[in-house]
Amino acid sequence: MHLSYAVLLTLIILLVKSVTAQVDLDNEISGITRQTDTREKVASSVRFLRGGDTKDGAGNEVDNEEKGLVGDVAIKLGLKLSLKMNREPLHVLQHLQDSGNLMSEKILFAWLKYVLNYRQKMGYFMADDAYIVGTLEKFVSAEKLPALLKSMEKNSKLRTLGKNLQEILASKA
Repeated sequence: MHLSYAVLLTLIILLVKSVTAQVDLDNEISGITRQTDTREKVASSVRFLRGGDTKDGAGNEVDNEEKGLVGDVAIKLGLKLSLKMNREPLHVLQHLQDSGNLMSEKILFAWLKYVLNYRQKMGYFMADDAYIVGTLEKFVSAEKLPALLKSMEKNSKLRTLGKNLQEILASKA
């Protein structure tokens, strides 16, 4: 047991040493010019981390960003906890929206998987296909809903549900 701690401590020290060695090396290299001919002036350009331009176009792309791994894990854990608490799918989706999550395909697919698990636990009659379509209509625009249901065919776990929901949506129209 003590040997593993000693090995771990040695590895950490070696990693810290290698990082500090690289920092010292970078300071020496930064003074060297990287251009072959320093007499010419090089035009500087503005580079953006997000798509957009200097006219505040970058701010419009924020809605398309992914929240990252932590957000995905938090959503999955929240859905598992909601399933243990037997929360209705409508309330779960409302909570996801109230938490500031955009109703993206990724979030909605996670919710639809929650609904399938909820059905297994509580029974089909608690969240039938008509209930799912009605709930989705409250949160997804009428223009985007058919595309969402069509994209469910690409997901093997949601394929049959997507086809059933498409039929119900078509019968409503």
